[in-house]
Amino acid sequence: RKLEAAGNKVDRDWVKRTIQREVGIVSRHFAAPDQTVSDLGVEAFKLLIEQGTVTLNRIRAVVTCSSTMDAATNNVDDPRNIPVGDALLAKLIPLGVPADAHTVHLSAACASGPAGLEYGGALLRLGAQEGWADDDVVVVVASEIYSRILNPQPTGSPAPNYVFGDGAGIFVLRKTREGFGILATNHVGDGSQADIIYVNNLGWFTMLGARVNKFGERVVPR
Repeated sequence: RKLEAAGNKVDRDWVKRTIQREVGIVSRHFAAPDQTVSDLGVEAFKLLIEQGTVTLNRIRAVVTCSSTMDAATNNVDDPRNIPVGDALLAKLIPLGVPADAHTVHLSAACASGPAGLEYGGALLRLGAQEGWADDDVVVVVASEIYSRILNPQPTGSPAPNYVFGDGAGIFVLRKTREGFGILATNHVGDGSQADIIYVNNLGWFTMLGARVNKFGERVVPR
């Protein structure tokens, strides 16, 4: 509906066949106009507390991950456009996160979440060497609002407008036995493909979906 409202022709049969059946996306969440990226992260953290998954005073580190600023708009004058990590941590401390917890924010585009898990795992291993207790944990919070920065006149197919939405996820990393947990990671980059994902001169996120998909099919299996 957002694409149609922006004057784009949408093949709804193609959406059902490709996006719903093949990709697996049936519905997406869109943040309220007054919500920020850090607000979504806070909501995920509140659910974590409600589930009793973590003891707050055992949180030794918080890693926040996002590829946008907090307001997630292309308006550089928006006063809410501060780093997500700063905004999120300021909101988590009143909820019980220890004020002396190690904190870091990572921004690596679509790889922000996996990068956060890798960094969080490294912190946990380092903490074990420095005498952390067995029940000490690292919390990784990944939150994004993409709906405000997607190019309303998308280029390429499938356009990211059919795939990206808004939301947050949270991970609790704790000590486990040998042979389990985060065993290995591998990051791959290709500067020659810079033209397939970029921010245009109007500040809109643009992705040539078909070429990105082919790149993934070629590189990821390796």
